[in-house]
Amino acid sequence: MNESQDNVRVLLCTEPRTKAFLVNATLIAFDKPHIVCISEFKKNVDIWTGIYLYGQKYKKNNPEFEQEWPDIYPRSLALRVNDEKLSHEWALRVWNGIEELFHENMFDYVIMPQIDRYLYDIIERIAQKKNIIVIGGGGSIFSGNCQVAVRGEYKEVKGEVSDEEVETRVQKLTNNQFLPDSETNNIKRQHLDIIRHFYKRKFIEDIYYPIMKIISHDPWNHHYNLTVRKNKRLSDYYSKDLDSLFVQVKNVNVDPKRTLYMPLHVFPEATVTYHLGDTRFCYYEKYLLSLIDRADPSISIIVKEHPGMYGLREISFYRQLRSYPNVILVHPKERSNILLSKVDTVLTENGTVGVEALVRGKRVLVLDKNCYYFFHPNVFLVSDISLESLNYKLTDYSNIEFIRRLSLCDFKSDFICDTTKMPACSPEQFGKGIRDYTKWLSSVSSNDEKQR
Repeated sequence: MNESQDNVRVLLCTEPRTKAFLVNATLIAFDKPHIVCISEFKKNVDIWTGIYLYGQKYKKNNPEFEQEWPDIYPRSLALRVNDEKLSHEWALRVWNGIEELFHENMFDYVIMPQIDRYLYDIIERIAQKKNIIVIGGGGSIFSGNCQVAVRGEYKEVKGEVSDEEVETRVQKLTNNQFLPDSETNNIKRQHLDIIRHFYKRKFIEDIYYPIMKIISHDPWNHHYNLTVRKNKRLSDYYSKDLDSLFVQVKNVNVDPKRTLYMPLHVFPEATVTYHLGDTRFCYYEKYLLSLIDRADPSISIIVKEHPGMYGLREISFYRQLRSYPNVILVHPKERSNILLSKVDTVLTENGTVGVEALVRGKRVLVLDKNCYYFFHPNVFLVSDISLESLNYKLTDYSNIEFIRRLSLCDFKSDFICDTTKMPACSPEQFGKGIRDYTKWLSSVSSNDEKQR
């Protein structure tokens, strides 16, 4: 890797709406960088991935790819909803093309949003093999901040954080009115919004995508094959009595010692499919039902839907949950913080609720070593729900210390991983954050080298 910040070679993963932001941020992060932009869209980029998808020479067999394929395939919904043989050909061609790209270019860095598709997944895997630093940008649990993470992990990006900032963050998280950015707008969703969303999605998948495949001459584009409402009807997601499937928090009365709170995630989403190591979570609802099937029936399980999934998950799944006598299905618009006061234990795969629970002195069970697993002693890795796990001993641990560790992993920036809002963002803070991070990374590497 080029140790200097001068004339570094950077591969940028862009879309039409993100290119200007990422290019400008990179120009701020490095001095006179050589930038190569790669995209799934033809418009105004150096490399269009269609060259790989439609180029016959990239169809050749690749043993390295075959080793990775069983892990690549389940993580991408665009691959899973299509014929597996065809999906295998798409991913194989992209893998071969990216290998050729890295062979021909000595990149120092790859910069992308956090991985949320098989193209980025493949780029990161090959970059790792070649010891190229990959920098992913994504929103932080703390509003107005950005974290450097490729697969949702917490990476330390700075050496210190002020006491005042840490204390302010602890106060926000422990406030019962706290809502992360992912929930703030979704909690306002109404029945009419559900209906609109369904028909908008059906229009996109049934009409817009097929037309775009033809007029763009790009039928294998990831974006035009991402179907989530295929062969579905509105009645699969919505009914006038939808709210009757859920209970309100005020009506939840449980023994906190024998109760588990299990918040649901938005799905499909990178938080589950790309930010967790085990691919069983890619089949999210099926896995959750099997988890409840195996659970001790004497344990009450409070399940609350994510506000962002209100009216977007199939009703049949809720009915399956309600069929368990020990499951309490809470309305999506209820606040997690109120539920946390009723339990001692939370089970999650990932997400902010676990952090909110930890600062309230709760026990957090995780099904995978997620982003904050190593940051707090009261996070416990489990594979099943048992009475034993509800009694794991809690350790006194300072909220200040915990939030300080999390705060070392983000920096002030208006960058968020949402392309619809990207044009409104300023690249200065994100670029400065990357610059500070790479400098800090170089100093850490130098210190490690001296110690050896």
